[in-house]
Amino acid sequence: MTLTCTMCGMLYAIRTMFLLDSVTWLSEVYCTHYHPNQDFTVCKDDPTTVGNVATASLLFTFFGMFSVLLSGQSKDMLPKIHRGWVLFANSCILVVTTCLMSIYDLTLSFPQAVFLVGMIGFGDFGPYKTMSGAFAVDIGGKARKGDVSAWMGVASNGCAAIILCISGFIPAWAAMFKILIVLSIGCVISSLLIVRYDRAKFASARELPLDSDTPYLAM
Repeated sequence: MTLTCTMCGMLYAIRTMFLLDSVTWLSEVYCTHYHPNQDFTVCKDDPTTVGNVATASLLFTFFGMFSVLLSGQSKDMLPKIHRGWVLFANSCILVVTTCLMSIYDLTLSFPQAVFLVGMIGFGDFGPYKTMSGAFAVDIGGKARKGDVSAWMGVASNGCAAIILCISGFIPAWAAMFKILIVLSIGCVISSLLIVRYDRAKFASARELPLDSDTPYLAM
């Protein structure tokens, strides 16, 4: 449960940061790309800029919607021993996307920036929703799934509060991207540790004698 709560916290921190502040970064990219000679404080408050950026930021949630669907279906299709690979694949998307954002930042064209924000949603929403729902049942069973979900919620909201405090001290996106990269790498490591744990648990279950009262790991 510790690994799951830790990864949930990191995913929710990334989600919170982009859900609340990605519009600011997209505004910077938009003004740099389409109005390079205009002062940013004027450009960002222009009704056209506000409308276009707000519409474009919807891609974050739109891509996330498909990610939730694909992650849930993939988890159900795969044996339980391989469930961690779904998390790993999405975490890799987060690492690649945050690295691209950090490297190219404001040199990206606006469509490219919008696509990358959408890919953050794709890499984040799916594993988070899968872990906070299906994984809670796997860990706690029907009897304790509420307890497990509660601890996941504590970890998620705690990490969200921390990342918001950090963003208050580090308002520049160039620095925030580095923090988001660290969180994404943390998700990769956590997912691999979950894969390792599932394999060890499965191997232990197979070594049990046939007359043992201890159930095998459900597949």
